[in-house]
Amino acid sequence: MAEKGWEAARATLALWVAAIALAALLLYFFYRWETSVRDATVLGLLGISSLGHWIVDAPGPQ
Repeated sequence: MAEKGWEAARATLALWVAAIALAALLLYFFYRWETSVRDATVLGLLGISSLGHWIVDAPGPQ
C-alpha cells in the first residue's frame, strides 16, 4: 500500500518538474521572439535591406 503512495508522489513530482521546465522554455522562446522582432524593426527603420526585402524582390518562376 505504501508503494502506491510513492508512485503518486513520483507522478506529482514529474508533473511539477515538467510544468516548471515548460514555463522556462516558453519564457525563453518569447524573449528571443521579442528581441528578434525588435532587431528586425530597427533594421527596417534604418533602411537596411534584409531577407524580407530580398524575398519580395526575387524574380518569380520563369
